[in-house]
Amino acid sequence: MTRRCRRRDDGRPAPVEAPKAAETMVTEVAKAYYPLAVAAADHARTRAQAGYTIASAVAAALVAAGIFADFAELPAVVQGLGFAALLGWLAAALGFMVAVSRRRPTPQEDEDPTSPQENVGALAFVRDVMGDAKQERAAVERWLAIATGAVGVAMALTLLTVGGILLQDSPDPKRAATVTLTADGAAAFAASCDETRRAVRGRLDPGDLGDAFVPVEVAAGVCGSDEVDLRLRRKDVATVAIAKPSSAD
Repeated sequence: MTRRCRRRDDGRPAPVEAPKAAETMVTEVAKAYYPLAVAAADHARTRAQAGYTIASAVAAALVAAGIFADFAELPAVVQGLGFAALLGWLAAALGFMVAVSRRRPTPQEDEDPTSPQENVGALAFVRDVMGDAKQERAAVERWLAIATGAVGVAMALTLLTVGGILLQDSPDPKRAATVTLTADGAAAFAASCDETRRAVRGRLDPGDLGDAFVPVEVAAGVCGSDEVDLRLRRKDVATVAIAKPSSAD
């Protein structure tokens, strides 16, 4: 069987048209690149899911730190920075969540690929599919960029909050208290201070009440003319009345 070729005007044979060549080429291109286009959006979603996990964990850690670190006692500026940092991490987590949950584009239900109006050829179909995949990835990447920006702001606010907390003076654990002495304790106090007292007013750390000796800081005039740090034996202490904390303390 021989194959005849048409001749062009210049006398040379013209190439024979291959109707199925374009279809084969389109099929191979679709096999090679369509999975990559879809995987690109899924890869962006995976990064968004990892970012959501981190952002939500940091937000939870900030809430826990505020509960256990007496956040209410910090200055208003530090509280404001901490609250803004928490909002920043929550905003970042929300951005990542939106990126993960972006709906994949679906074909229009009223399109009939077999109709003459819609069947514009395999090449146009591939372009449409690739365009949808590109738009999907762009939408996910856009929300990723927004969430990443929120992470940067939240991290800066978090560092400022931590710096503000570290710059605060450590709270004084001592509290004003009235110590009532036993008879033996009053006798020991009189021997040390040349003054008989059953009730001694001063400042002490409530955490020291479980020790064998309780340090008590007394003002001038209680035990001599100067301020004195007494060390009272715990067995010489009958009762301790601790005043409520105040700004003066």
